[in-house]
Amino acid sequence: MPESLLENEHQLTTQQANRSRFVTMCRWVVEVVNGRVKRDFRLFRHVFNNRAALHLKNDFRISCALINKFHVVIENPPEALEYVRIAKDRLSLENHLATYVEQANLNRRRVNFQMINSNNPHLDRFPQLTITDLKRLALGTYQLKQATSYYGEHIRQTGIYSIEVNNTLDDDVPLILGLNNYLLRGRIKSRHVNSRTYHTYLLISKDDAVANTLDTIVGYCCSCLIGKRTVGCCAYIMTIVWYLSWGRYNDVTAPASALDNFFQEYDE
Repeated sequence: MPESLLENEHQLTTQQANRSRFVTMCRWVVEVVNGRVKRDFRLFRHVFNNRAALHLKNDFRISCALINKFHVVIENPPEALEYVRIAKDRLSLENHLATYVEQANLNRRRVNFQMINSNNPHLDRFPQLTITDLKRLALGTYQLKQATSYYGEHIRQTGIYSIEVNNTLDDDVPLILGLNNYLLRGRIKSRHVNSRTYHTYLLISKDDAVANTLDTIVGYCCSCLIGKRTVGCCAYIMTIVWYLSWGRYNDVTAPASALDNFFQEYDE
């Protein structure tokens, strides 16, 4: 089972978030199979009748046998072993950036951050990545699929993707986070609670030797429930990385944007 919050805490620890990611990576195929059973057999879509419980196991075995015989077999993607290796390597990795954000209370500080937008020349140093790179960062495709929707919600009001940047780190920070880096902060609305906003942080290297590679992203964290994880990343972090490294170089639009003015046009 995924980890639960400790008492009086609002975020999972790094180790808890990492272990939860391991669980979801293993449970994904189980959920896919359950989805197939419910999709193809109406009997399992609803609450099962107690009178039919006597033959429930046989019904389920028959449905699974039919799926095994006639449906496409679920197979691991070609990069699955690479994702597993990365996950194992990062399982015990501490999130030093998250520790620094908490100690410096950056979620409440604004003086060191300057508002910019995605067209600002300052972001020319941000790596230009491929979809394969983004999948490797997230260790899958789920967060990548969510990024488009989050991006659409973020730009609908002003049409501008706004981010905050901080060039100056405190004197003791480079000892932990490394030298020649700059800090980006984004703010994204929660998809679960309308009044809640999460802060995402990205530590980006200025070293030309790692330009346009995943190594440019030195660290990341978010103020959401699983934002401290180092095995993969949350969907909020992926939204920022997806747009700055790939989306702004391609023709991307907010999903279902045609519906934004639908009711207004109807009223007229």
